[in-house]
Amino acid sequence: MSSSVDMHVDHRLVHRAFSKTYIEAQSRFRELATRNGGLLTEIPHPLIGCNGEPLAIDVASWGSDNPESTLLLSSGLHGVEGFFGSAVQVALLESGLLPDRLERMRLVLVHALNPWGFSCGRRFDHNNIDCNRNFLLPGADYSGSPELYRELDSFLNPKRRPHLVDSFFVEAFWLIRRFGFAPLQQAIASGQFDFPEGLFFAGQGPSWTQHQFDAHWEEWTAEAARVVHFDFHTGLGRSGQGRLLLDYQPTEAEQEWFERMFEPQEISFVETESSSNQASEDQAESAKQTRYHATGGIGTFCHQQYPHGSYAYACCEFGTLHPVRMLRRLRQENQGYFHDRLGSNRRARAHRRLHNAFCPNSPRWRRKTLKTALDWITRSLEDLEQSP
Repeated sequence: MSSSVDMHVDHRLVHRAFSKTYIEAQSRFRELATRNGGLLTEIPHPLIGCNGEPLAIDVASWGSDNPESTLLLSSGLHGVEGFFGSAVQVALLESGLLPDRLERMRLVLVHALNPWGFSCGRRFDHNNIDCNRNFLLPGADYSGSPELYRELDSFLNPKRRPHLVDSFFVEAFWLIRRFGFAPLQQAIASGQFDFPEGLFFAGQGPSWTQHQFDAHWEEWTAEAARVVHFDFHTGLGRSGQGRLLLDYQPTEAEQEWFERMFEPQEISFVETESSSNQASEDQAESAKQTRYHATGGIGTFCHQQYPHGSYAYACCEFGTLHPVRMLRRLRQENQGYFHDRLGSNRRARAHRRLHNAFCPNSPRWRRKTLKTALDWITRSLEDLEQSP
């Protein structure tokens, strides 16, 4: 890790970077982007937030209007995960690590791709769509679900008010014994199109977020021949550990860049037989919790649809809870949202627990993850600015 990053990320920066509400995060982002000389634009959302505030995707950019390369940093695709992604963006602007001048490249920060979910503390959007399952390629149908998900619907999406005590862990243990962890994870988290009030609903057409992204992303990248896109997420993997997840097959040049820039244990490529055989036991165990194939991911969409050159996308994933514990919190929050009354103590508690699951209060977790994220960003900025 860069000594410069280590020096800049102290407890004061950590405290300033993390916000408690969407409006606080948006205000900090806008203020710091303006103070640092960024060109700031916004895409208004048609709804208001859960605290009555206006919502928007905010975009700040620096550098060349005709760049050789663009580094795009996005947050909040999964709503509540935006509390961490926003903190990374704010920390970059607050830390003094932003270069004074970018001659050959462009830096773009996209804040809150799913602003409604961010404001309301949900992973999903106002239509309950998981926005990172919604980016289907042209010609693909928004239909179908894993057969095992159908069988699990009553377990995943109870149609009743939640109780403080439930049998979730007993049922989950029995299901793991019956089907195995990996098949369950694949069936549950990969995305489904048939249960609009269910977890990981991929929608029945393009989401508001997809429409806005598709309309603006080439403008954000300035049609650079080379794009590196880091999209910040939390929840999967060992607590505090960061991994760069690629859900597509990169080109040879893109793979070489990732392997040159990052440590092997930091990267998870699409698994092949050879990569599986070469992985160490430690790496294999670490990757196990984050490896499943999701439909409609933004990374595959960007990599296959970008018409101007190379698009190297990575989901920058930072671990928090074990997947089974995370699933319980997602289930409780979703159950409360659809089947409990607004303002109930149960619903508020489930909301708080989901927030803490995706953005832990631990100062150690926050400092460690910010340091890792800023290290990845500063390394990439330096390399892209200097590369021919």
